[in-house]
Amino acid sequence: MRSNVEDILSAPVCIIGTGVAGIISAHVLIQDGFKDVTLISRDKGVGGVWSKERVYEGLRTNSVHGEYRFSALDMKLVDPDKRERDHRLTGEHLCHYMEEYAQRFLAGKVKYMFQSDVKKLRREDDGKWLATVQDMVDGSSKELSFARVIVASGGTHSPKIPAALSSSSAQLSGFEGRLFHSSDFAKEEPTLPPPTSNEKRTVSCVVVGGGKSAQDLSALMTRKGYAVTIVYEHLDVFFASDRPVPDFVRKGRLLSVLSPYRELNTKLERFFHTTPIGATLVKKFWESLVQGSRSACGVPENSPLRLTPDAFWSISNNDEGIPRPDGFPALVNQGRLTVAAPFRATGFSKAGVLITDGRCLAADIVILATGYESSWSMFDGEMVEELGLAPYMSKDGLHDRWNYATLKDGPTPHPESDAWTMSIYRGIVPAKNILRRDFALAGALYTINPGYTFEVAAHWTSSYFLGDKMRLPATAEEAAAEAEDVINFGKVRFPQTPFWRHGSGGVTPDAWTWPQAADELLEDMYLETRRSGGNWLNWVIKAINVDELCNIGDERRRIREASC
Repeated sequence: MRSNVEDILSAPVCIIGTGVAGIISAHVLIQDGFKDVTLISRDKGVGGVWSKERVYEGLRTNSVHGEYRFSALDMKLVDPDKRERDHRLTGEHLCHYMEEYAQRFLAGKVKYMFQSDVKKLRREDDGKWLATVQDMVDGSSKELSFARVIVASGGTHSPKIPAALSSSSAQLSGFEGRLFHSSDFAKEEPTLPPPTSNEKRTVSCVVVGGGKSAQDLSALMTRKGYAVTIVYEHLDVFFASDRPVPDFVRKGRLLSVLSPYRELNTKLERFFHTTPIGATLVKKFWESLVQGSRSACGVPENSPLRLTPDAFWSISNNDEGIPRPDGFPALVNQGRLTVAAPFRATGFSKAGVLITDGRCLAADIVILATGYESSWSMFDGEMVEELGLAPYMSKDGLHDRWNYATLKDGPTPHPESDAWTMSIYRGIVPAKNILRRDFALAGALYTINPGYTFEVAAHWTSSYFLGDKMRLPATAEEAAAEAEDVINFGKVRFPQTPFWRHGSGGVTPDAWTWPQAADELLEDMYLETRRSGGNWLNWVIKAINVDELCNIGDERRRIREASC
């Protein structure tokens, strides 16, 4: 047994991606004794979405100080001169944290291949993984062999651009302005024309989309002096408060308990989601969050800021924090930022962007905040089929076994809900591959607490690679059935969101219920759950702190040694 573990630890491991999930995966592997770990990234440095080449002025996160970190490294206090009233973190703060984390824990212990693109990843007949890697600087390619692979390429590497809004479509229409995806803003910003042209005309900018990036960039461009119009059919749900949210709400389990989970493991959850009184309280809570947010932002009746889905049924959200006088809602309220809604951009003319009400919005600059596609492009069709990564037609359609009071009378489901499904066990391992213990995904878990969730998932993956005793399905068929059950619940919980087709951007419906999902991963490793403590009365309001994970590597090691 010990010899087998040593063989595993000395075999080469590849991690594709150096973002949040890639960094913590590498650190946990190193802590566990893996000796040959290589990280490959198209970026110039670590950080992923928070890398130096992507962050820009005004980029704010949905997190506050102390969140979005790992247990091994505390987060430095924000400079008081730069600190916002609600201690909101900027992209710059997270960039510095990720760089410091990598320097302190990975430098000299792993191999990096930056500005390198994995063009193809396949498993050979002998079980080894072969990666075809292209140097993005000189164009040269080479093939590298690995025993195990973690794909941590994330959900924000491959822009999703509708064909009607592509650069080729713009060119055919004669549009001569600047056009780029929001993911390229940091790269494009230095070369944008100034807000006022040589003809003393204010330069116009159209932002397409209603998510967080669209809101942030339209506000930033307005603050810079551009004439901005944002186009959307609906906005992501946004939350705001006129004072900092207390820890027992923000960092405790209250929000997760007030959101239904596929298994109701506590009396409190069962009360809230299976009784009429509990369901009424849950719906009133979510309604009060929205009403309080609109009140804090001063959103008037009939405002386009009200074009949001029902918060309870929505998986995407934007945490505005304490509203700022120059934030997105305020700029819309002031009339400084123009809204074209509820409309969709359909193409280009020579002068600008065409929208569904027949108008053409004049544009010198067009920013497409149209989301992302799965970044699992390194797999060809044969490998996708072998691993079981692609969505497929469900044999039985949507099976709803959750007779929850809170899930009655939901919105109209997505038209493909009955047909499509995926089978990624725990959002980490394709069910077809569950018994091989040589491949894992990282960063494909929907969560509003990436630091905590991804650290637990990194330990799960390391245990999985090491062959540790784990609570796993005995067959690929069992793994597929459990994974499909998760997808089915997500379709009932978030009927209008086709999250099961997002691939690397998220294959589990656990944005709000990330504590329960993290506890399931801990249970799989036979580790203590609900680690924030508390008694029968106050456990739901005990703040969850990532520091409670600092010893689970040792806990796993003791279990491994005992099983030997």
